[in-house]
Amino acid sequence: MMLHSLSEWLGRPVIAGDEPLGTVEDAVLDVLNWRLRYLVVDLNGRPALLIPGALSLPAGEQPLQLSVSREQIAGSPPLPETGLTDDYEAALANHYGWELEQIELETNIDEDGAQATDHLLRFEEIRGHTLRAADGRAGRLDDFVVGDENWALFYMVVGSTGLFEADRQVLLPPTWVEMIAEGEIAVELNKETIHKSRPYQPENLNDD
Repeated sequence: MMLHSLSEWLGRPVIAGDEPLGTVEDAVLDVLNWRLRYLVVDLNGRPALLIPGALSLPAGEQPLQLSVSREQIAGSPPLPETGLTDDYEAALANHYGWELEQIELETNIDEDGAQATDHLLRFEEIRGHTLRAADGRAGRLDDFVVGDENWALFYMVVGSTGLFEADRQVLLPPTWVEMIAEGEIAVELNKETIHKSRPYQPENLNDD
């Protein structure tokens, strides 16, 4: 397994064979299970969801190669305006011939008995959120570190908001997150523990 920076995939071109199709513009994160659920690909103004396994994800700035055809993407179910549901995800899986286990559907039911989708968040919606420790503001969410075996979100990359060195970032397991709301991510740690966490060094991610 290799670890990757999620943000490094954003803006990367997507190709099928040698034909350019679009770019990766965002990602859908499952913050209930802390996994990368989908990459959002902009196909010349039309957003499409693809599971990470449908794309080769080379290091560096190389284009991402699709394992599905242009025709399949063109005929994929349009993104619903009301948010993702299990029914939509099942239809998407059926269209591409993916096994549902590849998506790992886990229905989240709200208090009214309806399917809740608040555990599926866009990365760009929460990037830059303030990290709120038990004893105050403790940084800013800059990125996630993703494993390419099961697409788990291993770490949050937490950057400075003036509380420690401006160019320093640290790694924090997302399992410490208590809540994400109103521009903040609350964690069950104090500021000192966060600031003493493992430094983020992208070039050394896979050294261990």
